[in-house]
Amino acid sequence: METSNQTRVILWSVPRSTSTAFEMCMSNVKDSVIWHEPFLCAMWFGTDRRFPPPGSDGCAGDKGLGFESQARSIQLDVTTGYDAYQSSYSWAKSELEKDYSNKRLVFCKGITYAIATRFDAIPDGYRHTFLIRHPYKVLPSWKKLFSNGLNVPLEDFRMDELPVSSMPPGHAFKESYDLLQHVKQHYEANPIIIDADDLLSHPEEMMKHYCEAVNIPYSKDLLRWESGEEVVSKWMIPTFFIQGNRLGGWYDSAFASSGWQKTRPTPSRSELSADVLSCADAIMPYYDEMYKQRLIPQ
Repeated sequence: METSNQTRVILWSVPRSTSTAFEMCMSNVKDSVIWHEPFLCAMWFGTDRRFPPPGSDGCAGDKGLGFESQARSIQLDVTTGYDAYQSSYSWAKSELEKDYSNKRLVFCKGITYAIATRFDAIPDGYRHTFLIRHPYKVLPSWKKLFSNGLNVPLEDFRMDELPVSSMPPGHAFKESYDLLQHVKQHYEANPIIIDADDLLSHPEEMMKHYCEAVNIPYSKDLLRWESGEEVVSKWMIPTFFIQGNRLGGWYDSAFASSGWQKTRPTPSRSELSADVLSCADAIMPYYDEMYKQRLIPQ
């Protein structure tokens, strides 16, 4: 559990929100341990998994990738990480609650929809923070990742027709909002919420505020980091997720970065496909409500 000399923080994020870059940033905190998406691992691979990963054998509605069988059959030089099949929701909770007495920071990135039906697995002793991003940026990036991974041309890919095994019913934003309400009721009244574009536009200011709010020592080292996959050797990460990146480029943008990149303008409605707009319109109220509560750059 957290002590006066140690901080434990979970960053609950929506996909495609610079959350992996946030982990790379946190890796520069001296004496830290970084947990990468243990609940997503449990959801896809664990002994009590809810769904197989997108494109896996038996994942109805997905086609082309067959990630799980590829990861088993292709010999990739990956020696870092833990066996995804040993995980479960209770295992992830137990591991996160272990004694890390030699660590100043225990930091976990969690994808919100992976914990959506398993609030019982939320570990004790953590500060809860949230990372959001405008749906007009998240959804096109997510669609591109899916279409590339599933080997379907982007123009033929319908994001609003994905099965629940690949796309959560609330497109990750309702799940984020529901988790926020649960955290407020059971853990802390005013959890920190950061919008990715605020972070990218004002990285030093936002990181200072974030670190002060959750008791993480701030330094300018949190604004720059070494690019490349080597950082994962310091993380608690499923080996399959490293293989997934090599097969599907899940974290390519983050691993190519060496600092916070200047944000791009938010696309207009006319620039978005009909399926993306359909998903975005359904979730915009949840994003808007969380955005109102975000940590605002001064």
